[in-house]
Amino acid sequence: MNNNSNTFTPPGETDFVCFSHLRWDFVYQRPQHLLSRCARNRRVFFVEEPIFGNCSMRLDVREADPGVHVVVPHLPEGLRSEVAINAVMKEMTRQLFL
Repeated sequence: MNNNSNTFTPPGETDFVCFSHLRWDFVYQRPQHLLSRCARNRRVFFVEEPIFGNCSMRLDVREADPGVHVVVPHLPEGLRSEVAINAVMKEMTRQLFL
C-alpha cells in the first residue's frame, strides 16, 4: 500500500524481498516455486544468510530464475555480534535499492 491509505500499489510495481536461512540452490522446494511464480509480476530478491570470510563487505547479486535475484552478503570473519550483523545487513539491503 502507498503512504496514502486510500490507494494500493499495483502488484507489478512492488519489489518482493525474502530473507532466508536457506540457500536458493540447495534444493528446489516450495519457497523457490512460489517466489519464481511471484517473479512473473515483480522483481523478487532472495537474500541468503551471510557468508563470513577474509573479505570485504559486499553483496553478490545474480539472477537465478527470470525476475528472481539471489543476494549473497559477504561479511568479514570478525563480525559476529548479532546487533552488528543486523545493522550491517540493514544498511547493505538499503544500498541495494538506491
